[in-house]
Amino acid sequence: MGGQLKVYDFNEFIAQLQEAFNECNINSKPT
Repeated sequence: MGGQLKVYDFNEFIAQLQEAFNECNINSKPT
């Protein structure tokens, strides 16, 4: 693997971050 970062990989990385962030928000939100 070269040290190149594809835009697609970056977008997928952001999507995973947002998913984890949303899960944290749901878990920490009082029902």
